[in-house]
Amino acid sequence: MKLAKRLLGVDDIRKARANRPTASAQQVMDRIYGARKRLEEIVGPLEPDISPYAHRPGESPQEAHDRGVGYAGPNMEDKGQKDGSCNRTACQLPLAGKPQWMMLESLSGGQKLYYCGECARKFYEADRDFGRPFRCTLVVA
Repeated sequence: MKLAKRLLGVDDIRKARANRPTASAQQVMDRIYGARKRLEEIVGPLEPDISPYAHRPGESPQEAHDRGVGYAGPNMEDKGQKDGSCNRTACQLPLAGKPQWMMLESLSGGQKLYYCGECARKFYEADRDFGRPFRCTLVVA
């Protein structure tokens, strides 16, 4: 703990907080980068700063699903459409050829929105927990 405090300059940070103005975002990032470099000099190279849960540029919804994380990329053009992509933003898995669940969206005047089975199950669990009627219905081809 003392090593971490020394590397990060905790006492300096406390002094800086007491003596406003605060450091700019760039100064904070420079301080973190410097602390990381000093730590690497002592213990060797650290793992990359990429969280396994972070969105990876160019990653498809299926790739994010396979990694067990939510999709965080741009919305698919066919999001929420029948045989398109799941309407849940963090999912957006392709629906074509798979069982699909439909929900009438009350906020948009009764528009039909389509979801995959996993997301429909999440809605079901939330509806059950809150004592509401189930909002999704299975689409029979």
